[in-house]
Amino acid sequence: MPAPARRAGISFAESFVAADPQADADRRRALRRMKVVALSFLVGASVVFLGCRWAQAGGTAAAWVGYVRAAAEAGMVGALADWFAVTALFKHPLGIPIPHTAIIKRKKDQLGEGLGTFVRENFLSPPIVESKLRDAQIPSRLGKWLSQIEHAQRVAAETATVLRVLVELLRDDDVQHVIDRTIMKRVAEPQWGPPAGRLLATLLAENRQEALLQLLADRAFHWSLNAGEVIQRVVERDSPSWSPGSSTTSSATASTVS
Repeated sequence: MPAPARRAGISFAESFVAADPQADADRRRALRRMKVVALSFLVGASVVFLGCRWAQAGGTAAAWVGYVRAAAEAGMVGALADWFAVTALFKHPLGIPIPHTAIIKRKKDQLGEGLGTFVRENFLSPPIVESKLRDAQIPSRLGKWLSQIEHAQRVAAETATVLRVLVELLRDDDVQHVIDRTIMKRVAEPQWGPPAGRLLATLLAENRQEALLQLLADRAFHWSLNAGEVIQRVVERDSPSWSPGSSTTSSATASTVS
């Protein structure tokens, strides 16, 4: 596809963000064209106004000439007012430092602060954000989406993939360090001792530890059925250097099957 056709499909916002030189040149040409058109209308209104005044000066002009002169005069005044208003926003008209001109240049910080305050108070305030989130019903929509079997299976598969990658990236030393520094340290704190002791005493008194141990044993058994490679890798790593590799492999396989 040629370059001009490609540029023609770019929107104004996209070309502005991309800072395309060709798009900048197109905007400059369009601005010059609009300036010529606006100036042409102003000159035309001025010519019509002067012609009507000349016709009325002779005293023989028709009545409609006055209406045309008034319309041309209104067009001249409106054009000059619009030019002054737009120019005064960004710079001094004709370079004359007229008060209350070049507003954006002089007060851009105040305008930015005011705009930020408006957005913060009308769009980002906690009550408004809370209302928008409540109206969006994100949990309800997410629940309906996950209630479909294909979506639930997709989320489960993606989650399992991410967890498997994370587990493979973790090193045993790092895991042990985290357990020692966080879990074991927290458990060893004094405030955890009495509640944990009362919980264990209740479990032992009601013989609930058997169900817990059985549950853990079942979980470990089901995990070992699908963890042959992991068990084999651990056995091979922890086996002494003098042990043959074949016996290590057979031991790992036997432990997995059992």
